[in-house]
This record gives sequence, C-alpha cells and structure tokens, in this order.
Amino acid sequence: MWLGSFLTLVLLFPGVLFAAEVKEIDSIVAVIDDDLVMRSELDRRTKQIVLQIKQKGLQQPPKEVVEKQVLERLIVRRLQINAAKAAGISVDEGIIGRTLGNLAEKNRMSLGQFRQALESSGLSFEQFKEDMREEYLISRLHSQNVLSKIQVSDREIDAYLEKEAQAGDEDVTYRVGHILIAVPEGAESDKLVKLKSKADRLAVELRGGTDFRDIAAKYSDASNALDGGDLGWRKRGELPSQLVDEVVKLKSGEVSDPIRSSSGFHILKLLDRKGLAREVVNQTHVRHILLRTDEVTSDEEAKTRLEQLRQRIAGGDDFAALARSHSNDAASAVKGGDLGWLSPGDVFPTFQQEMDALQPNEISKPFHTQAGWHLLQVLERRVYDSTDDVRRNKARAAIKQRKGDEAIEQFVRRLRDESYVEIRLRKDSDLD
Repeated sequence: MWLGSFLTLVLLFPGVLFAAEVKEIDSIVAVIDDDLVMRSELDRRTKQIVLQIKQKGLQQPPKEVVEKQVLERLIVRRLQINAAKAAGISVDEGIIGRTLGNLAEKNRMSLGQFRQALESSGLSFEQFKEDMREEYLISRLHSQNVLSKIQVSDREIDAYLEKEAQAGDEDVTYRVGHILIAVPEGAESDKLVKLKSKADRLAVELRGGTDFRDIAAKYSDASNALDGGDLGWRKRGELPSQLVDEVVKLKSGEVSDPIRSSSGFHILKLLDRKGLAREVVNQTHVRHILLRTDEVTSDEEAKTRLEQLRQRIAGGDDFAALARSHSNDAASAVKGGDLGWLSPGDVFPTFQQEMDALQPNEISKPFHTQAGWHLLQVLERRVYDSTDDVRRNKARAAIKQRKGDEAIEQFVRRLRDESYVEIRLRKDSDLD
C-alpha cells in the first residue's frame, strides 16, 4: 500500500523528492536582463581563480571576497557575450579547432593527449572549448564595436614622442601595481568620504610593508585584482592617461597617495622600471620579378619563363624594364621590381634565405614561395639603426592600446550601467 502511494507522489510531484538536493546543487546568484548566472558556474569559475591565486603564491582572500570579484567578472562577461550575439557576431569553428591544435602542439601533445590532460586535471574539454569560443566572441565584439573606430594620427605620434623626449624617459618602461577603489556613479558625499578613508588606509598599510598583491586581490575593484593588480610592463604612453604623471614621479617600490578619477580612487606602486636598447638591423635592398601560377600558367611554365628572363638579363637586358613588363607584382612592377629596403622578418622565410645567399648585384635562380615564382636581385646591403622607426611603430601601438583600453573600459561600463542586474549573493557588511 505504501509503495503505491509513494510512486503516485513521485509521479505527480517529482520535485518533492529532489527539491532539497536541487537547492543544494544549484541556485541563481545573479539576474542579468533576461539571463541568469547560476551558482554552479560561479563555483566553477571561483575554483579556477583560487587555483591561479595558489599557483602565483598569493595569499588567498576570504571566499566571499573572491566570489564577489568573480561574480562581477561573470556578469560583465555575460553582458558582452549577449551583446556579441545580438550584433550577429559568430565564431568560426575552424578557428577553435586550429587554436586547440596549436595549444596541444605547444605542449608537445596530440589533441587527444591534450584533452586527457585537461580532464585529468578536473577540467571539462567541452567547457574549455566553450570558454575559448566566448573569448573569441568578446574579442570580436571589442574589435568590431570599439577598436575598429580608433585612429592614430602622425601628429599624435609626434606629440607622444616629443612628450617622451621632454620627460627624458622615452627609452623607459614601467611595471606598475594598481588598486582601484571604485566610486559608484552619483555617490553621496558620506560614501565618498568612506571610500577615500578606505583608500588612505590601504596606502598606509602598503607603505608599512603589506604585500601589494594580497591587498589588490582582497580590496581592488579593478578587473585584474585577482592577478595581484599587476599591469605588466608598459611604456609611459601605454599607461592610463589619468595616472601616468604620478607613475613617472614614483621611485621603484614606492606607493602613491590615492588618486581621484571618474572611476574612483587609484593606488599605484612602481614595481620596477627598465630601459630599451637601440634597434640595429641588417637590411637588404632588393628587386624581383614575380610570376603567379593559375589554370593557364603551371609551376613548370613559370619557372621556365623566369629562367629565360634571367638569361636575357645576363645578356644585357635591363632588369627593371623586364620587371615592368613581366612581373605579376603590380605594386613593385611599376618601380622596376624594387621592393626597397627589407629587414629580417619582412618577407617569407624562403625569400629571406635566397636573399641572404646572394652577393650585391647577383641574381638568383628562379625559386618558389607562397606568393609564386621569383627572380631576385640584391642591389646593396646596409646596417641600419631602425630605432626611430621602431619607436614610431611602438608609439603608434602604445597610443592605440591606451585608447583601446580606455574605450573598452567605457564600453563595458556603459553596457553594465544600461543593463538590469540583480545580485543574489549574501552581502557581508565587513566588505564595505
């Protein structure tokens, strides 16, 4: 009799039997617009972060502090993924496959061995792939909605280099520790006073010898808090614009006073600084004739035609004239095949190898690269100090990175502010 009643109860109300278990296994920790973040996902991400903290030798903050940081990361991540999907951004599965193959090769494993290694360490291979797919989505979102709109002019590069020269540190890079005590938009004055007091107290603790990485992991609201607040090595122009003047005044190991910005209060520590060496390279001035293969021209025919052109040049015909009339490389053909001065790494490895083997004025035999069949002549060589070129390229990259970092931060903050987010974690009063 009791068995029949039990089965009826289970069939009509299956949740009665498993309700307690489900509640323990999973629950909602955040509501994001029409999306949810579950306890299981928060626990999984938290375990990963805790493992990283241990591997870096950092003191682990209290569990509730780590959870709060990780949940905020999850919220921002989910908002960006949803924005990418809404914009029609997708990820080519071929990219995921190639990336996994490269990771396996880098670790000297087959893809199967790589999968086994992940799963033996407690990571799901399918979840690893999904995380990778999400990273690509976010990266493409940033590229399409933010970074593609960033321009760097020659005037900005000139101003950047001039400022570096005036500061006397154009050859210096800085490694900076950063802590952010965030100030909510529209915060009342008593809240500002409380947060400023917290920032002052942390600065005092840091000057007293407390480990910067531990304080950052426990209290910072910056996205790299759980990495110990380390911004890595950056040139002056790559540092956040509102902080750069303070950074260059610090001595190695020195901690700044809290710096107010629209985001909150920043505490900086100059971890280290170093100079850059001059960039001197061996350059080669070359010209070539390129023949591409297609349905009409086979590899053998292209090679034979170039051998004939080589014989004509040896007989006195002008290389430049033949390049203009025969080369399939339109950009260099109009210049008589002239490719200008080339530095190591500017061309295909096979092209580099053939070029390096020639003496000035010597002409190569026909050879093949990914671009087609080439006839190459080395005109001259020089040792070139490319420091200025490198500096301009690095200045351009630094300005673009700085603009990009600031633009992405604003984009993410705006996305966060404009979305409905309800956090359902227990709030611990001693974290305020």
